[in-house]
Amino acid sequence: MRNYKLALTTASLAVLVLTALNPLPAKAADGTPLWNWNARKCLGVLGGNMTNGTPVVQWTCNGNPDQQWQVTVGGAWAQIRNIQNPGKCLGVINSTTYNGSNLVIWDCNGNLDQSWALQFHTVASPIECFNIYNENAWLAALFVLGASPKVVGILGADPGDGAQAVLWDYLGNPDQTWCTNFELISP
Repeated sequence: MRNYKLALTTASLAVLVLTALNPLPAKAADGTPLWNWNARKCLGVLGGNMTNGTPVVQWTCNGNPDQQWQVTVGGAWAQIRNIQNPGKCLGVINSTTYNGSNLVIWDCNGNLDQSWALQFHTVASPIECFNIYNENAWLAALFVLGASPKVVGILGADPGDGAQAVLWDYLGNPDQTWCTNFELISP
């Protein structure tokens, strides 16, 4: 884990730094769906279109490769690659760090907007769930008084197909919780 010598501005940042951030389980090596606890829908690329800048949205889980993700770890942070085209990564449009910043698919390029950390927590045993923090937004929060780290969520907690995945302040809401136990997706 990186050693940051900067003063932390919020309690949530302190917790994030002190908490071990882990990759997905080994089964993710071949790809795994990431489904939203709130809507019970999978994170995917709109229309399966792998063109740079295509929105990443939630959709009814259908097993298509655009809904399969692989987490590749490099230190404390990881890339989240799409199995339909492993050269494409989950990123944030224009590397923005504000609430509501749209998530998109983009050529994997090592930029911080494509750098993620997973913080596991228990929602309902044995379901493996986590929050997905963005490194670029996390670093920005270090320098803005009162700012908090941002995680992947769904705009307006919309439970519908096609709802946009966005960055948002971590609030602990169900639309900010992602799970991997696909076989347990039924409520």
